[in-house]
Amino acid sequence: MRIKFFGTRGGNPLLNSNTVKYGGNTSCLQIETYNGQTLILDAGSGLQIIGNELVAKDKEIQANILLSHTHLSHIYGIPYFMPLYKQNSQVNIYSPFIEKHTTKEVVKTLLSPPLTPSKFEDLPAQINFIDFNPGQSFSIGDILIETTQTYHATICSAFRISADNWSFVYCTDHEGIVKGHTPTQEHIDICNNIAELMKGAEVAIVDASYDDDEYELFAGLGHSSYSMWIPIAVQAGIQHLYFIHHSTSKTDAELEQSLTNLRNKYSHLPITLHMASEGMGIIYPGKETSIKKHEHFLEHVNRFIQTLSGYKDVNTILDLILREARSFTNAESGAFYLFNKEQNCLQLSFSQNEKQHQNSKHTYSRIEIPLSANSVCGYAGLTKTIVNIPDVHYINQTTQFKYNSLQEDHSENKTISVLAVPFCNFSNELIAVLKLENKKVNNKIVAFTSDDELTIEVLGSQAVTAVDKAHTNRDLVVRMLSMAALHDPVETGYHIQRVGAYSAEIFVAWAKKMGMDYDRVFQIKDQIYNAAMLHDIGKIGISDIILKKQAKLSTSEFKEMEKHCYLGSCLFNNSQVGVDEMAKQIALHHHQKWNGEGYTGHTDIPLLAGEDIPIPARIVAIADTLDALCTERFGKKAYPLNKAIEEIKKDSGIRFDPSIVSVLDEVKDILLSIQLKFDDKLQNEMHPQANLT
Repeated sequence: MRIKFFGTRGGNPLLNSNTVKYGGNTSCLQIETYNGQTLILDAGSGLQIIGNELVAKDKEIQANILLSHTHLSHIYGIPYFMPLYKQNSQVNIYSPFIEKHTTKEVVKTLLSPPLTPSKFEDLPAQINFIDFNPGQSFSIGDILIETTQTYHATICSAFRISADNWSFVYCTDHEGIVKGHTPTQEHIDICNNIAELMKGAEVAIVDASYDDDEYELFAGLGHSSYSMWIPIAVQAGIQHLYFIHHSTSKTDAELEQSLTNLRNKYSHLPITLHMASEGMGIIYPGKETSIKKHEHFLEHVNRFIQTLSGYKDVNTILDLILREARSFTNAESGAFYLFNKEQNCLQLSFSQNEKQHQNSKHTYSRIEIPLSANSVCGYAGLTKTIVNIPDVHYINQTTQFKYNSLQEDHSENKTISVLAVPFCNFSNELIAVLKLENKKVNNKIVAFTSDDELTIEVLGSQAVTAVDKAHTNRDLVVRMLSMAALHDPVETGYHIQRVGAYSAEIFVAWAKKMGMDYDRVFQIKDQIYNAAMLHDIGKIGISDIILKKQAKLSTSEFKEMEKHCYLGSCLFNNSQVGVDEMAKQIALHHHQKWNGEGYTGHTDIPLLAGEDIPIPARIVAIADTLDALCTERFGKKAYPLNKAIEEIKKDSGIRFDPSIVSVLDEVKDILLSIQLKFDDKLQNEMHPQANLT
């Protein structure tokens, strides 16, 4: 059985920069058994994503929705559920029986004017309503559902879901019993029934909106604190407890802190605590597989997806996914190919092997594979199916694809076994293809297993959420920078990306030389790529006359130009996000010199020198100068990369940090790959309108 969270909030949907990690959609989960039976739990705002996915995949749709109750946050997504507006769709809605008004009446009101433009009676889908009384048991296909009432302001049901020889409990919108509060007998009976429902289950997903001190402010509203559940879950034998229905007032940082506090406080108990987040998945095996075998995978995947959601840069995210995929499957090497929609091809983005954790050259390569049967990866992307080959040198002649060693061999190892897995988003659009090579068991190369296929498929289905968010983040950065490009002909889209990429790779080389922890390197690399792209964002406040002047600036004009450092930093004054703080440092200090000279653009801000200058600003100062030297500007010829590096070395200890300058030769090949990928001439050929000069 597979469970995936599409909404984890209570109350109203809320998505902003402080709720990206755990998500802003309201309660909604999807279950899929190994026989392909699906069930949706609650219909919060996350339901829209499931509906879009169903419509993209199937012409004939049968959707089963199991509601805990009909409060708005749990049915918010119904008007946006696309199968309701499609012919050949059947939507079955199961819900607790309500005396005063039926679920059908509630949904009909929601799907009729003035709340929605269409009339319920005119919807083309077949909609069936099935009521039950909490305490009843029934089946939907091969899924057994046991129910019991929760303690809430309206009739609300908790569920025990059983399939594939495994069970879990879903209990949202319930208020437990707390010391110091005198419960009624009805409240006691309801809590006892829920505890009984949980016995023997391995996973419980429960409503927990408050810390203990917060609960005193909201007691009686029908929701629980985190600590209410822990003794009940432990006594019931629950091994994994997932908290859902996060308060809309809680930021990602606050939820993270609550989880850390809880894990520290209850570390002595035999239970693992989780804070549910959008995109997170839970997977447990069927009858033929040992649950214990998958416990490590379950814990690892969920923690990895939570960690992944904290990153913003697409390149960093893909690199982390590839590392994790190789670890899960014991693959000797692997590669990531991003789908380029405009070119209709796959572009090699990453390559790793045992000797070299990441081949950064391939991050910026232009190696392309057409979507066709002429290669394994091309075929996997074209058909959106998994391809598993025990030995590429002995492919059956009847297969519809072939292995193209010229296009697909990028590691130092001889490729034998291959697993290619397409990554698609919720609309079933191709995002990337992950290729793993040479699975090793006892130091021998063997074929990838069906478990490996399932593992990477699940990893990909969840990781796509983080990739999409990272794409959105990159688009926002590029759109912001396009404003500067309208004013300054130097600030081309590719210049911005070159400076970002240069900075990221120079930092990695410097950090390794300094002995920095590998995970910390990844975190900072993720931030510095995006932050460096914003180094000259302050130029949007500088006059076009100055920016576009090709002759040497006068003294007064140069003083005006200097202000872009201070103006850029001011854009990030009120942000508490890590990448924004780094962007502020870079914008303000990237024109300061190692010897204490330079400028910040404001007389009240003192000049810094040496190691007092923030490291990201020191790195961007070199990256920006390197790109200026290697780029043709206003009649100045571009320097070859070697000559540009030599020029920078002359200013080592004067303008630039010597320890950073010293690693430039080590990353020379990578810097050259960056130049080739983000070539201004190529940009002008592909997007002539981008040339604003």
